[in-house]
Amino acid sequence: MRIQHFSFILALLPGLARAGEPAYHWPLDARPALTSTFGEYRTGHPHAGLDLKTWGQEGFPVFAVDDGYVARVSASPWSYGRAIYVKLRDGRTTLYAHLSGFAPPIADRVEAEQERRGAYSVNLFLNAGEISVRRGQTLGFSGSSGVGMPHLHFELWDTAERRVNPLEYGFRVVDTIPPVIQALALAPLNASSLVEGGHDPYPFKVQWDQSRGGYLSPKQVLVHGLIGVAADVFDQADSSASTNRLASYRLRLLVDGAEAFQTTYSAFSFSDRHQVDLDRNFALARGGAGRFHNLYRAKGNRLPLYGGYREGDGVLRAGVESDGHGIPLKPGPHLLRVVAEDIQGNRSEAEVEVLVNAPPEARKGGLRMVMWGNVFGINAKAHDADGDSLAVVFERSVDEGQTWRTDVQTRVASGTEVDSGDRSQEEHLPLRDLIYRMRAIDPFGLEASRTYAPFRISVVDTATFTCTPAIYPDFALVRIETDRVLRTTPTVTVTWPNARSDTLAVRQIDLRSYEVIVPFDSTVSGDVTVTVLGHRPATGSERGALTLTRETVEGWKIMPDVVFGRRTLTLTQQTVTASGGSVRSPDGMAEARFSPNRVYAPLFARAEAVRAEGRPDLPLVGAAYRFTPDDVQFDGRAELILRYSAGFDRPGRLGVYRRSEDGAWRFVDHRVDAKAGTVSAEVSAFSTFGLLADETPPVIADLKPARGAKVADRRPLLSAIIRDAGAGIWREEDIALALDGKRLISEYDPDKETVTARPKRPLRPGRHRLEVRVRDICGNEARAVSAFVIR
Repeated sequence: MRIQHFSFILALLPGLARAGEPAYHWPLDARPALTSTFGEYRTGHPHAGLDLKTWGQEGFPVFAVDDGYVARVSASPWSYGRAIYVKLRDGRTTLYAHLSGFAPPIADRVEAEQERRGAYSVNLFLNAGEISVRRGQTLGFSGSSGVGMPHLHFELWDTAERRVNPLEYGFRVVDTIPPVIQALALAPLNASSLVEGGHDPYPFKVQWDQSRGGYLSPKQVLVHGLIGVAADVFDQADSSASTNRLASYRLRLLVDGAEAFQTTYSAFSFSDRHQVDLDRNFALARGGAGRFHNLYRAKGNRLPLYGGYREGDGVLRAGVESDGHGIPLKPGPHLLRVVAEDIQGNRSEAEVEVLVNAPPEARKGGLRMVMWGNVFGINAKAHDADGDSLAVVFERSVDEGQTWRTDVQTRVASGTEVDSGDRSQEEHLPLRDLIYRMRAIDPFGLEASRTYAPFRISVVDTATFTCTPAIYPDFALVRIETDRVLRTTPTVTVTWPNARSDTLAVRQIDLRSYEVIVPFDSTVSGDVTVTVLGHRPATGSERGALTLTRETVEGWKIMPDVVFGRRTLTLTQQTVTASGGSVRSPDGMAEARFSPNRVYAPLFARAEAVRAEGRPDLPLVGAAYRFTPDDVQFDGRAELILRYSAGFDRPGRLGVYRRSEDGAWRFVDHRVDAKAGTVSAEVSAFSTFGLLADETPPVIADLKPARGAKVADRRPLLSAIIRDAGAGIWREEDIALALDGKRLISEYDPDKETVTARPKRPLRPGRHRLEVRVRDICGNEARAVSAFVIR
């Protein structure tokens, strides 16, 4: 209940509104303070208005901000709870939500409709002239109905019903505090792009530097390819700074002093609200790094937040050619600056220096032996995409790579074939342990290497390979580990579902580790087979039997390969395009179906059964299924379908659940098709899903008046606590509160887990019977009764 009453019956200062705009009345009779601002992230949508602080209390009068009429009024246990929509005289619409009650005559219309329907929930649409309101008129009272703690949610819509930022129209509070920039992130956007040598998004904290008056990154960050910049930012306002983190109003990216991108949280269309997961970095959020604002316009992003910037703008094109979008960056250092501003013009800046530099390559060469004189050598090609000259080092080891001895050092231009020169057999003793290595090092210290091992006197016949794929949206990165030193880099081929075969470039990581990128192909769908062939050194007994083959360099002979390790890896690629598609598990028990235009780019997906457990009260029925990639958002929703075995005879108790990052199962939906043997749900991104059986009824407790109570109030508040730990209670008709056998119109509060009702007429003295019935979404029922006496 409300404890203290403030009176702020005043118009906003004209100077705070847009030029030429009317100065609206402040919508709440409470000390102005914000708990949330326009554009903050909510699951699957941006926050569409302002949340005005009510200091943990309810019952503050809510005012019409200008003349107009009530266009809509609604009441529901969920979402906005009690809400009023007012069409203003200038054509805009205001929304007031989470009210504790309505003022007359709105309350009268709502009550009449509830009586007519026999239910609490109503959704009334009214015409101009039915309920007119005047500027400053009390419409209702602040509360906590629907979702959330006590506050007033206030929205402003333009004439096209776009949600617009009320802060731009004068609804402001005192704010002298600049935004806080917590972290920045750099994200590779395709298979050939790298940040700090890796393909994963790279978040890093920034630190406040008092002398510079801004935030700084403690280190230079190495980048190459198409890179997206993102920022983790929040704002504060004076009156709520200690309790509430707000959204910034504007974010800018400057590259070498020039603006490259800007986001201003001014307006968005309701139909595109799901695209908040393009405005924020979805992959970083799924990885647990937090909510970062993307400072580039991703493909398919239709949100009107970016002024004249188009798709692809804001992307750093680090060391790669321009396509007309983004910012081309030549090799070398560049300064990135992120600027965060609030509506009052308070601003903060964060800087990071990036070094654009492509990693060098040691391209395929060979180990060779001159037939005369038992002379050995290696050659390869040193390459650098930036055109840098490279330091090349040839070295050898006879102790499994623990120590290396340098034979040759030189510096060459990129693309130069390099050679170790002649080395006699005697120089390399003991020959059986000999490993050659060529290293190419660029001016910034990045290097590539290739190793070669010519002979082993004693060697096992096979090597053991471990191939570990990391799946990205449009490629797989396969790491290859071997327990034996190979003669040279393994050969990796990929065979597509249409039988086309390609040989892939392999990058050596260390003596026994390699990496290869397997690109996905949007023109095919099915199993992609990756074959790894390892080549071992020839043994002593084999040397005399080998027929040497002529190399391209006159006078040299390359040692033939002996395949002694093979590993086949199957990567399932089920392609979803703008035309639609489906993704199925190998056992056919799990499927995702996409209608046309549900993905922003071709989606290369897969589904597989994974180990998982339910809960004692929510057992898992069948297997759980992981759908990947799970860090890509959809343009809308896909239909997820899980099948149950023919022997399961209680399908009504099943629900689709998603396993969250903390391992807990979250109910998604309950669309049972008993004829098809399926339960389905709509999802906006992939995750791990399973069918869980909820056969536990809800709990009903603390009925009031309690059993045997003697009550003086002839119109007592009737209430009960209702809880469900499984699928949940999702329909108002599944909650019944009856007095003396007659069902009452009751209000359910899911946050407080209570249901309440009050008799419309005084009760007669004597004994009365309160009965509460509750059914969860899976059909489990509970019932409780309390008999009490009115004195």
